[in-house]
Order: sequence, then C-alpha cells, then structure tokens
Amino acid sequence: MLKQFIRAFSSGLLVAAVILGGVFLLENPSASSDNLSTDEKIDQLQKDGYFVYQQNMEEKLSNIEQEVMELKKHSLDSKEENGQSTLEETPVIATITIESGMSITDIVDLLVDQSIISDRDAFISYLKENELSRSIQIGQFTLHDQMNNEEIANMLTKQ
Repeated sequence: MLKQFIRAFSSGLLVAAVILGGVFLLENPSASSDNLSTDEKIDQLQKDGYFVYQQNMEEKLSNIEQEVMELKKHSLDSKEENGQSTLEETPVIATITIESGMSITDIVDLLVDQSIISDRDAFISYLKENELSRSIQIGQFTLHDQMNNEEIANMLTKQ
C-alpha cells in the first residue's frame, strides 16, 4: 500500500512540473519583459532619481577640473594685471568670555556680535546635533571669523 502511495505522489509531482514548465515556455516572452532601448532605460532610471554613470565620465571630470584650474589661473593673472591685490581679507579676531550661567543663545549672540559666525541657527543646531551644548566651558576664548562651526565648538568645549 505504501508503495502505491509513493508512486501516486511522485506521479502527481511529475504532472505538476510538466504543466508548470509548459505554461512557462508557452507564455508570451514580450509580456514578461519590456523591450526598451538603452537610451529609454537610461531616461527611465534618471526619472526615477538614479544617477547613470558613463564609462568616459572620469575623462570628462578630469577635463573639467583642468579647465577650472586654467580659468582660476587666468582670473588670478588678470587680477594681478589690473593691479588688484590677491591677498585675502585679514581675519576678524575676537576674544570672548563665557561666564557661569550663560545660555547657548547668549554665547551665540556674543559670537554673532563679534562677527565670528554669521548664521546663529546653524551653529546652535550643530551644537545640538553633536550633543555639545552642555559641554561648553567657562573662560576666555580667542576666535576668528574664518573658523568653521566644528573648530569653534572644539575651542568652546576644549576638545
């Protein structure tokens, strides 16, 4: 009895496999895949927000970088010919004193008043994102306007 049951079960599996194979092979191949050209595929990917990297992209980037360097060099040469100084502005240096009980907004207002930072909200959000708002130390700090938010925060937290 068991022998007949196993034969019937295996015959059923064989019939099911043949039916599925036949359906798969007889299915219309054009319905299962789109026949898009390469350009159409690239356009579709770009519409979906993907960046399509081309093989000659590195050559194009190096050519553009060379052109930018040449333009900068040409710009500097023309400034020198016109008698303009290419020296950068001298940095604004300020010494601020942080006392006990000062809030973050008081400290940031000091930095804005001394022209050390220009965007108070960006500096406050930087301190909060990096959890440095409670690490600011008391004391005197010498800062300049060419420091970025990270450098200023490192000075104020003495890290």
